[in-house]
Amino acid sequence: MDIALVVDISAEIDEASEMLEMLQLLVYGLPVARNHVRIALVVYTRTTVIRFYLNTYFDKSKVDSTPR
Repeated sequence: MDIALVVDISAEIDEASEMLEMLQLLVYGLPVARNHVRIALVVYTRTTVIRFYLNTYFDKSKVDSTPR
């Protein structure tokens, strides 16, 4: 299964931080692996930034440690 998370972080910093924490909990609960669940993250404010692609990480601990 592939999951692409598209996140609007143009909100207040506290709200954006809470949203990213919620996404971390979501990822923690998934079996992230090459043959299971692959995650991509796209964030946007005024511009769009692809933080990582579906084929970037195959270990949820690496997804968790991605800089914001």
